[in-house]
Amino acid sequence: MKKNIFLRITALAAVICLVTASFASCSISDLFGKDTQSTTAPSLNPTTGETTTAAPAETTMAELPKPDLVPLDMSKYLTVEYKDLELTVEKLPTPITDEEVESELRSMLVYYNKYSLITDRATAEGDYLEIEFVGTMNGEKFEGGSSDKSTILLDKENSGYIDGFADVLFGVNCGESVTANLTFPKDYHQNLAGKDVTFEIKVHGICDIQLTDEIANELSKGEQKTAEEYRAHMKEYLNLNQKYATLEEVSSQIWDTLVKNAQVTEMIDSLYQFYYVEHVNSLVEYANYYGIAYDEYLLMVGYDEENITAVARENAIVDMAIYYIAACEGISVSEKDYQDYLDYLVEYYKGQGMNYTAEEVEKNLNEYYGDGYLYTQLLSEDVIF
Repeated sequence: MKKNIFLRITALAAVICLVTASFASCSISDLFGKDTQSTTAPSLNPTTGETTTAAPAETTMAELPKPDLVPLDMSKYLTVEYKDLELTVEKLPTPITDEEVESELRSMLVYYNKYSLITDRATAEGDYLEIEFVGTMNGEKFEGGSSDKSTILLDKENSGYIDGFADVLFGVNCGESVTANLTFPKDYHQNLAGKDVTFEIKVHGICDIQLTDEIANELSKGEQKTAEEYRAHMKEYLNLNQKYATLEEVSSQIWDTLVKNAQVTEMIDSLYQFYYVEHVNSLVEYANYYGIAYDEYLLMVGYDEENITAVARENAIVDMAIYYIAACEGISVSEKDYQDYLDYLVEYYKGQGMNYTAEEVEKNLNEYYGDGYLYTQLLSEDVIF
């Protein structure tokens, strides 16, 4: 199991900020640029219970220890070789084309119901259609098998519906109905898998999709005023998303290489305990979810104390390496960057329906995760990029 909270996610690729990877000689900063902003934030509502640093006998959550890394000189604890690492990736990011942007925009506008209907021609491949349908099995309707209003991309391979559904909709006049006699795939939802079904489908019309300045302004909440600005924003987003997919592909290699190259002279006990308890708590959550005892859950998944301690040690080494690399490269977090990040978190949580001040965000996170948590969060991003 790998780290699963935001600090740990951003630390995921910390070592590769200076890596000369097998990305056709391009660095991570070449891929992402220098001003990438994370879009995920840590939970401000952690659950705590009894304070312990050992696996609980009962399925109760333990309070996390609070490591404070900011003042520590990591060279006393470890060294790590982080340059000239070789990583492999199946496909390098390629520039997003205008056609790909338009395809994404069309899909998004249909999703948000930002279209009008064309009703004076027959349907053709590549059209988005507005339809209604009723599905029956043995003459009876079934749950989830009917819709008064849905949309579908008229593409036999990528319609988003089961095989054969889109096939009957080619060359249909708007307002007409067609019948599709189909069979659900064998790996479909358990109660429908492999069963025969009949769909009566009516075509309302063909979606006329136009990105206007008004729609662009609405969808971006005023950040992009025109359709062209929104297109440029979408292209930038898709390019960045593709690069993140490449980064995700090599993430396990990064973890393994980072831990393998680290020469640890002394483990920071509070940091190790933090990850140990965090990992135990995640296992406890799963045990609670399945309604079984903690020890029983470990047996069920083939997990034991050795696995837990190994994960805690690996995760601690990664965080220690972040500080080690930062010191070697002269990377630090300015007061302005720190305040800007707090402001960003305030807006992020506001978007999740939680109204916190910057002071409350800082206090809550540092109280739970330990002093210096936000600093480490920011430092890890600076090390990555």
